[in-house]
Amino acid sequence: MDAMSNTSIEQIDAIKARLQPTSLGMSDGRARFREIFNTINEARGGSLPDAMPTHRVFRDIGNEAAPSGAPVDLGGLSGKLWVVAVGGYLSACMRWTAPVFGDGLKHLQSLGANVSTALVAGRSGTVHNAKIIRDTVEALPIKEGDRVVIVAHSKGVIDTLQMFADHGDATQKISALIGVTGAVRGSSLALEFPYLFRQFLVHMPLPTCSTGDKMALHDIEPGVRLAFLQRLKIPEHIKTYTLAAWPERNLMSLGFRPMRTLLDAHDMANDGQVAVPDMAIPGSSMLGVLNCDHVAPAMPFNRDNRLIGKAMTGLLRTHNAFPREVLMEAAVRFAVETLDQ
Repeated sequence: MDAMSNTSIEQIDAIKARLQPTSLGMSDGRARFREIFNTINEARGGSLPDAMPTHRVFRDIGNEAAPSGAPVDLGGLSGKLWVVAVGGYLSACMRWTAPVFGDGLKHLQSLGANVSTALVAGRSGTVHNAKIIRDTVEALPIKEGDRVVIVAHSKGVIDTLQMFADHGDATQKISALIGVTGAVRGSSLALEFPYLFRQFLVHMPLPTCSTGDKMALHDIEPGVRLAFLQRLKIPEHIKTYTLAAWPERNLMSLGFRPMRTLLDAHDMANDGQVAVPDMAIPGSSMLGVLNCDHVAPAMPFNRDNRLIGKAMTGLLRTHNAFPREVLMEAAVRFAVETLDQ
């Protein structure tokens, strides 16, 4: 049972029922993904940072199929595989202490994959960042037979979807998109923030990132995102996958708990930034619902042991430890496996 106060088991069960993949317009890849994750976790998770048993990583929402028993390839990744990371809102401002998917990318590179990061602007809108993602993909020295898998976090997912809509030529080089706690349908927090706080987020001077075009918060508004989704057509050759998150409250870093409370008024199944239904990429395969807050799967705040890192990100790292290397490898192996089917 969740640690949400005054929430009954019946209410939790009702929430789980509406989070079923088919109810959210997705196919169900949870059983195979958990199987891949668990195999990797048992084989090498214990030798990697932030080791965690598989049952602690995922939130059980019920109706998950039995494991297939099919073998899981634990060998090296092909040199024809390119993994491109895309960060979310304010990710550029945090790159100095928590580079998005930085630990996971290093792990994939050690297994033989090629890795890259699209350096999106942390406070710019989707149109601006879509161009950066396009330029990043176009600059890859890919050859015939290579595959490009984009792994995007939070607002980075909608920046990538915008790239699909705006830059068709570049999408021809992309095979898959893995969305991790993506703000696909926006976040109600964008409407909950008081005006003065919104202005502070948009205009505050930060030494590590510019204000950009100042459209980020606007583009995360639910109405803006829903209007975009109504006209979006994801290219048929690109397969998409969704990793959502709905943590038990006591497993969230302290900085996300007040925002969790704000979002609870809209949807109690949230990760402190986005509600689970709003993370679903239309037509994607749901890989799982993670038992962690919004940034734990992507941003390694806890890996920076410098005093300045600890001092400036203290409230974001109290429950930030997460087996990101295993998660990234499992997601990419799932994508590669399904691309071959």
